[in-house]
Amino acid sequence: MKTLILSIVMLCAFQFTQINAGNADQLKKNSLAEKVFFKDIKTVKLKITGIGCAGCTNTINNALKDVPGVISQKLEYPGDVATIKYDATITNPEKLIKIIEEAGFKAEILNEQKAEK
Repeated sequence: MKTLILSIVMLCAFQFTQINAGNADQLKKNSLAEKVFFKDIKTVKLKITGIGCAGCTNTINNALKDVPGVISQKLEYPGDVATIKYDATITNPEKLIKIIEEAGFKAEILNEQKAEK
């Protein structure tokens, strides 16, 4: 009985390791895709006002996810800071701010930097 239980635990541990290895490979592929497909990757932090709940962050995320050139976005709530990675050859912070304002919020640039490749 102990052998059977130990075998099951070992099999589960092996499966978990394989799944996590696959996720790591996917992350590496995404980084490679960024390097190949995007020319001028930058990151901007925006201070957003008007966020009252986690649902507001979902509204902003949904507004940004379909913007051409946006690679990723992360919103902190509470804290009301959006960190957006984007391709500067396709979009810019002013366009991102306009999208956020069209969603019903105010945004201003905290800082902008060139992302490491």
